[in-house]
Amino acid sequence: MKIMFMTALMTGCGKPAAETADNKIPSFAAGTWQERPHDDWPWTITIETNGIVSSAVTPFVGVEVKPGQTTKVEMADGNVSTFVAGDMYAEYTPATRELFVYVEIKEFHIRVQGIRTDGSRVDRLYGPVSEDGLIWKPDYIDILDLGPELPIDPTGAEATPLVFDKVVEELATGEGKNKKPTK
Repeated sequence: MKIMFMTALMTGCGKPAAETADNKIPSFAAGTWQERPHDDWPWTITIETNGIVSSAVTPFVGVEVKPGQTTKVEMADGNVSTFVAGDMYAEYTPATRELFVYVEIKEFHIRVQGIRTDGSRVDRLYGPVSEDGLIWKPDYIDILDLGPELPIDPTGAEATPLVFDKVVEELATGEGKNKKPTK
């Protein structure tokens, strides 16, 4: 089972959503998901019903990225860092209620306090959505490439369990946007 899971994470769950006409995400799995904080910059992921991840704030320096776009961020010391997003998509398996999210940073160039870091990364999250559609418990794996000077073996990557809450927008009153659901 662990080998099959790691294979799915390493190879993906199929074609990117943009290439798959029938990749529908049910309304309870679409929308915005916020990770329960465990880090300085928790995940926030917005998934459309067509399977596109329209934005993601990653725990990787807390930058919001959008598929196929370049984001420039001024750092605290005045330097500018650049993040070039690639494919970002989601897939849903109804039989197991599992949601898979793929976020690619094709390249990043971080400049802070005289230090320059360049590379790329792929983030994959895969796990079940609760019956009520309010909690998602994926395993998370990231593959970071910092170039030939700092090689990383992706086969040694370990999955980290995370917990996300569905962000409910109260559109009827216009109040309470982006509040976590109450039970």
